Amino acid sequence: MFFYNHIDKYQSLAIGYKDCLISTDYVEPGKSLIKLKKNQFSEKAFAFLLLYRSHSIPINSFLNSLYQLVNRNNIDVILGDFNIDGLCSSSSNIHLKEVMFEYKEIVNLPTHIDGGHLDHIYEFIKHNQLLE
Repeated sequence: MFFYNHIDKYQSLAIGYKDCLISTDYVEPGKSLIKLKKNQFSEKAFAFLLLYRSHSIPINSFLNSLYQLVNRNNIDVILGDFNIDGLCSSSSNIHLKEVMFEYKEIVNLPTHIDGGHLDHIYEFIKHNQLLE
């Protein structure tokens, strides 16, 4: 069991896993990079970046941090609650799409009770066979 506790309960993270399947490479408040690998099937590890952006974190800071993570790591799947409405044509959504230009968005329907799309899932374009 891996548990990362933070003062802000929304930035805490708990993951249950078998030792042979997972390693956690990077954890900080609201961001976790996790690699999954099943030796019996493949030597390739698949990297998942889990994100949460609280309303108190400025969107530009979040997007700059995301850009740095994407450019420094080989990430196959990025998912989480960004608190950026993917259905709006806001400048935040435009900047998000610029940061994620090498990724295909998997969810494009509302994920919030009020009709917004705040929870995002992206896959790296070169690995689009992963989720199909």
